[in-house]
Amino acid sequence: MWPACQFVRGLNVDYAIQQLRFKQKKSTLMLAEIIEEAKNRAKEEFHIGNPSNMFVAEAFPIQHKMIKGARRHAREQWCVIRYRYIHVFVRLEEGEPRNLSTRVRQKDGWEKMEDYYAYLRDRDFKYSL
Repeated sequence: MWPACQFVRGLNVDYAIQQLRFKQKKSTLMLAEIIEEAKNRAKEEFHIGNPSNMFVAEAFPIQHKMIKGARRHAREQWCVIRYRYIHVFVRLEEGEPRNLSTRVRQKDGWEKMEDYYAYLRDRDFKYSL
């Protein structure tokens, strides 16, 4: 589910549903249903006038519960089966999607060094004379 959630982040709702249906994987089809349900819920419960003018701000899965079972094979061989359950959270926002390529640039080593030197110079001793 994680790659599918990362794929739709920042896309228009209708375009995200369309693209997810093209992929024809179990996770993408499930996420398409989830986004469509969120779109309908936004229209009915939150009275959004134009739900097609929304974009997927966040989508992420969290593993919830894992139940172990057993399956019997031939000649008394047993196999452990894990039934995995997840929660998928989707947050939709109205308007145009933000440009995700203009994130904050990470500091390089020199900038980190300057910040550390500034921290060292600004510190003082407690209870000193």
